[in-house]
Amino acid sequence: MKKGIYFLMIFMGMMVLLCSIVVTRAKADYKYDYYSYNEMAVLLEDLEAQSSMQTSDVYSLHIIGYSYQNNPIYAVKFSDSPEIEEDAEPDIVIDSGIHSKEWTCIETTIKYIEYLFTAYYDDLHPDHSEVVDLVHGFEIWIIPMINPDGRIRDGLGAGGDPCNFWTDTTYHNLDASGWRLNVQEVDCPAKPGGVNFGIDVNRSFSAGFKWYGTGNYSCSGTWHPGPAPLVAQESRVLKQFINNHMVSFVLHQHTSGQIIFTSSETALNISDEVVTIYSDESADPRLLPSITYQTYPFNGQYHQWLFNEVDDTGAPDYNSLRGIQCFNYEVGPNPLDYGVEEDGEICQAERDDGSNVYRISSGEWVEWFTDMNTKIYSYVVKQSRYPFSPRYYTDMSRRPDAPETDLALVGAKISEVGTGLPGCFTYARDGRDLIEPGSKRVTWNVQNNGTSNRTIDSEITICNLSDDPDCLSATTALLNRTDVLPEGIETLTYDYTFPDAGACKDYRVTLTTGESASYGNDEKRFVFTVTSTSDADCDGIPESTDNCSETRNGPVGGTCMSGKTGEVCRGDEWCGPPEDPGICSMDQEDAYPPSSNGCGDICECEGNFDGDQDCDGSDAASFKTHFGRSPFSAPCTNGTPCDGDFDCDVDVDGTDAALFKLDFGRSQFSNPCPNCSTDPWCAYP
Repeated sequence: MKKGIYFLMIFMGMMVLLCSIVVTRAKADYKYDYYSYNEMAVLLEDLEAQSSMQTSDVYSLHIIGYSYQNNPIYAVKFSDSPEIEEDAEPDIVIDSGIHSKEWTCIETTIKYIEYLFTAYYDDLHPDHSEVVDLVHGFEIWIIPMINPDGRIRDGLGAGGDPCNFWTDTTYHNLDASGWRLNVQEVDCPAKPGGVNFGIDVNRSFSAGFKWYGTGNYSCSGTWHPGPAPLVAQESRVLKQFINNHMVSFVLHQHTSGQIIFTSSETALNISDEVVTIYSDESADPRLLPSITYQTYPFNGQYHQWLFNEVDDTGAPDYNSLRGIQCFNYEVGPNPLDYGVEEDGEICQAERDDGSNVYRISSGEWVEWFTDMNTKIYSYVVKQSRYPFSPRYYTDMSRRPDAPETDLALVGAKISEVGTGLPGCFTYARDGRDLIEPGSKRVTWNVQNNGTSNRTIDSEITICNLSDDPDCLSATTALLNRTDVLPEGIETLTYDYTFPDAGACKDYRVTLTTGESASYGNDEKRFVFTVTSTSDADCDGIPESTDNCSETRNGPVGGTCMSGKTGEVCRGDEWCGPPEDPGICSMDQEDAYPPSSNGCGDICECEGNFDGDQDCDGSDAASFKTHFGRSPFSAPCTNGTPCDGDFDCDVDVDGTDAALFKLDFGRSQFSNPCPNCSTDPWCAYP
């Protein structure tokens, strides 16, 4: 009996040991130690399962949206209350992987997730106390791979070997150095057949500098921003996520450069502090890259969207200067100086202009680099309390040039009235932010970043821009707080009922701290559309007669009938470049296939292969049979047409799957499909 109890205790001890929270990964060969998208997903889901068994569950995994090919875009949240929004705590967002060939920043971000997880749950970890303070004092959001489709494609080119860069130059002029974009199809007259693949998600946010330019900004280049703002699905997902949380600071990352850059909008930049972290930690002089830092003009990019107003004709939004610093850091490209012979060397590919693109191939280098950036990330989390006015050095001693007086707006959102709720913005396909009518709560944080007690007189202004474009009859309120201590954060709320006016109306909400300082952190604006139950998609067509109630076209937005066929548009220029803009129709016409099948409008059931009134399991079975056919494997031909080749490009792939998914589930009881002939659509050469 005692022996049985003894072995039972041994068994239970082993189980406890196996379930203990220590995240490790076997040290791989120097070339094969990068996470693929699937490996990352498995890790994040495994950590979710482990954290759910802990008494203090501080880790939560979220799917914040889906990519163009319907791959989940994951976000991890660390917080002592991960399932609710703690509005009084600063939210920091750390993201990476918006450019798919930049593997190293993805790796360091995943490593930071592992670091926080292990250090929090391991009482003996040397950084346990510091990490507990971070997790309990901040809402830390980490998005390790914004662009999963592109990373998957680039990984195919590399074959798992970071030194084997993408070499298929069929699409863009720089693909030999890796796949940078997403995999969205765009029309490109500069390419044979007029078809190109990929949008630079990072440049798809606003109609800024070189939105349509020459060279690499054209559709044949690797910086192509797409035909209009927010066309890239991934950019809309990120935009909605940022708008719906009390974000104080964003660390947006890239790799493949020997530079640290920050926005020119910052009054005090912290790039020199990051260089200091590198310098202080470099025992081996070979490990200290020649790093410089500079301001960088962001236009049409994620960073610019966080600062400045998106062009109103594209997708009205105003995101005033909230805390965002952008770092780009990497070790030098010379393998003779930085490589470790017995452990591999740094992979590099030389561009036409002589600059280098590279990934660290050495296991030793990856370990050093990710450990270094763990320190940087923790420093930036602490600095997220002070967006645009960093107050402390890396050891958190006070900077002499830190502001003596400063009020900062450090997060804002609009949500349903209640507690612990994220924001309630959704978005239309054109990127416009939408809010349903009803009672909403505006929440914002104002912080005293000065050194003495302050009075806060924060103002909110709400304008109905559709009926009052000059904001002459605005709703205003002044919220007062006295004797706010230095570093104190005041959470302010204001409830407002947005009426259902029977038609969609554009609104602007402006928040101010009550002062205007030089740090650019005193104002925040939201510009959005309040929908109507009689016209949910805001296309000017009543729901009772709108057979395309989820697609915003009609008199406000149309459909591209040529060029970028099937995309939502507001003018011909949305459907293609200036030299070949395409045709934007304001009617609900049939756009698929490109030649039309004469079976109704753009909202018909394209996946209704058997011609009845639904798009159901029988259609899904037919689609599945043809899915995967391509020019290299059973291509679609006139003799053997494909069920599901919606764009008539000889294959049935993820693009077609996305279109099929839009219609699946329609029936005679729910948005029925029109009865019509379903003869093969496409006439192949």
